[in-house]
Amino acid sequence: MKRFLIISAIAIIVVISGQAQSYQKTDLGVKAKINSTKVEIQFYGPSTVRVLKSPEGKTFTKESLSVVKKAQATKLAINQQGDVILLKSDKLKVNVNVRSGKISYSTLAGEQLLSEKESGATFIDFDDAGSKSKSGIA
Repeated sequence: MKRFLIISAIAIIVVISGQAQSYQKTDLGVKAKINSTKVEIQFYGPSTVRVLKSPEGKTFTKESLSVVKKAQATKLAINQQGDVILLKSDKLKVNVNVRSGKISYSTLAGEQLLSEKESGATFIDFDDAGSKSKSGIA
């Protein structure tokens, strides 16, 4: 009986620790692997967020031609409630569902600004001027 209790306790600890944190904090926000998609949330300031999504196993180094501001360390409160990672700056809240990949944005007062479809982003193959590439659809 004692052995059963010890094995049960170890199993519970393993399960809880495996679910405790499904994301990694970074200097600019968080990184997570959601299903087969790598997701990174980067704060460029308290009211500016950049989201990078790419298929797992694909390297993604994209320099934006339209974004000239550099990311900067921003004071953030980051925690997880169930399937949702909550990121909160002084001006904005960002929720990332770690089960579906859906990202939503709201004001501190809770007014929704933007929300992806429940399924998050999907990627399709396309020809980018002769180079095989993928396009994300949110």
